[in-house]
Amino acid sequence: MSTDPNVLYKCGYLTRKKNPKNSKVFLYTEAQPIVDYRAKKINEKIEKVLKEKMNTISDSLNTKSKEAVFISELKVEYPEIACQIDVIQQEHLQILNDLSTKKNVIKNLCNILI
Repeated sequence: MSTDPNVLYKCGYLTRKKNPKNSKVFLYTEAQPIVDYRAKKINEKIEKVLKEKMNTISDSLNTKSKEAVFISELKVEYPEIACQIDVIQQEHLQILNDLSTKKNVIKNLCNILI
């Protein structure tokens, strides 16, 4: 189902000009309201995706933070296996650092794009 370009032209969604090679043919292009609408929708999609990703990373960050606290408690409670717990703790700290970096990148993207 196609829409008559004249209707879209009359409503201000398209601009038209005569084809310089054939005066019986019009060339249609999107008017500024359509360009603005399309840009708005794209920005809304970008904002939604970035917010969803930020929420996922924040949830992971919270979970890993709780795990890191628990690992520290285990280390105090069981000093005889502190060396083995240190390895796990270092892995968790690296993951926390990576998640924080990702969160900062998304914040920067939001500031630039939204």
